[in-house]
Amino acid sequence: VCCARARRGSSPSWRARPGPSPTGRFALTSTSSDTWRCRLAGASKPDARAAYLRGVSYYARGNLAAALTQLQEALRLSSELLPAAVYMGACHAASGRDLDAIGAWQTALIGDTGSPVLFSLLGDALLRVKEAEQAVGILSEGLAAFPGDAALRRRLALAHAMAGRGEEALPLLTAWVDEHPDDTQALQ
Repeated sequence: VCCARARRGSSPSWRARPGPSPTGRFALTSTSSDTWRCRLAGASKPDARAAYLRGVSYYARGNLAAALTQLQEALRLSSELLPAAVYMGACHAASGRDLDAIGAWQTALIGDTGSPVLFSLLGDALLRVKEAEQAVGILSEGLAAFPGDAALRRRLALAHAMAGRGEEALPLLTAWVDEHPDDTQALQ
């Protein structure tokens, strides 16, 4: 039904507007992912933004293979659409392919350092593949950019510990425990 309405050219109940979101330049208002997929399916020419939105829609529904295909297409059409690389990394990580996720998030980090979340995602993936030294470097860079981010500080402490750098890890871990005495799970 929604696809037929979209092809007839009915007025959509959505709009794209510039937004400060680190994951994209367009904010969407109250429309389901099924409706988006129907509306975007009829795109007549290749459009990076449409491919990105289709990819995010597939990702939201758990269809990681379709999401990855659309997100790759979005980046192929517009190499500046780096939020697609963030979602590509999420697709890879959710599929257990941390090395591919690391590559995607490193690509995203080239153009978007506006969020500590990206540093956290990349640092966590590096730790999962036992690349503690690289994780220390990325997380140090993130903490330099976002000195007030306690989560980055905790991750950096854990990365130092995994890299065998107890002297660097201990003050960071001590500060975390002092600031969060009830968080018994955070250091595991």
